[in-house]
Amino acid sequence: MKLFKKLNNYNGTQLRKFIVIGVLAASVEFGSLVFLVRLLNTNLYIANSLSFLLGLITSFGLNRFWTFKGNKFQITITGQLGLYFLLALVNLFLTNIFLLLFIKFGFGYKISKLIAMSLTSTWNFIFYKQAIFMKSRN
Repeated sequence: MKLFKKLNNYNGTQLRKFIVIGVLAASVEFGSLVFLVRLLNTNLYIANSLSFLLGLITSFGLNRFWTFKGNKFQITITGQLGLYFLLALVNLFLTNIFLLLFIKFGFGYKISKLIAMSLTSTWNFIFYKQAIFMKSRN
């Protein structure tokens, strides 16, 4: 509940842009996962990692240059990339665990991936706003 209150305090335009980019990046990630698994017969966890990377690249670029554009950032793009990839590694690790657990409980890989993506994206906006794309105080 605190998470939703915190989200409501943010600039609505940024949140809307984040959601649009999230849907786009999720489409890239999910679409590439299905493509790799179904058409190229790639191992699920390798496909998940590759699709996650494609979604990550889409998300970082669009969030930096559209959602948070105009912000004079407190940290450099190199620092942002470092934090972004650190968060991404945590998300990738958790996504693979979620896939493993949800599949074990009988969900297909597609539903499992959608649930995992929903869970990880929930905390991403706060991390992006609070740390990665934080405005400079100047």
